[in-house]
Parts: sequence; structure tokens; C-alpha cells
Amino acid sequence: MSVLKYEMDVVEVLALLRPIDRPHLILQDMTSGFEMVSEMIARKPHRSPTASVCFLGARANRLLDDGGEEPSFETVLRTMHEAGFGGDVYPALWMWESAPTPVYARFPFPPSIESMRQGGF
Repeated sequence: MSVLKYEMDVVEVLALLRPIDRPHLILQDMTSGFEMVSEMIARKPHRSPTASVCFLGARANRLLDDGGEEPSFETVLRTMHEAGFGGDVYPALWMWESAPTPVYARFPFPPSIESMRQGGF
């Protein structure tokens, strides 16, 4: 897994690159990529806050789980979190059209999410 870095004065953009020998990303690629990204961010704390864009639904860098299917948003967030990433995650554009489902920028989700899953508020 490779991480490409763009320095733009006060903004630094880090991009995960799909391994050249595979047609898509897998969750292990995300884990190793976000471990590198988290380490790079930790070395420069003045670069906070941090954010990531979710690429579920992508065509060029499609993400697949061990079963060959696109993982859930929660699986992606959990993978990023377990790799040490603690920034915001902007959902894929198609997810914003899933209203009235609330979208949380941070993971782990607040405890109230379980209540909402059960139909409560």
C-alpha cells in the first residue's frame, strides 16, 4: 500500500493508492494505508483537524471485503478507527441521499445510534 502526499501550504492531502497488482482495494489495504496516514498525522499535530473522504461506490478505487462485496460504511469506519485514524469521515455522495438516515462524522458512533436503530429517537 502506498500513500501519496500533496503539500499545499497549510493543507496536506494524503491519498491511498491502490496496489498496482490488484484491480481493487481490499480492507487490508485500508488498514495498512490508514496506519501509515495515522503515523504521518501523529508526527505533525499542527496539521489537525483531519478528515477523510469515503470512497464507497467508487469506480477506479473500488473497495471490496473478504467476500468480494463492497463493505458497509460502518465496516470502513471501524477499519479506519482500528488503524488509528481519528479524523472526520465524509460519506460518499450517494449516502447523503439516504435521508432520513443521520450521518455522523465521527466513529465510534454515539450511544444514541443504537436507540435510533431500534426505532427510537
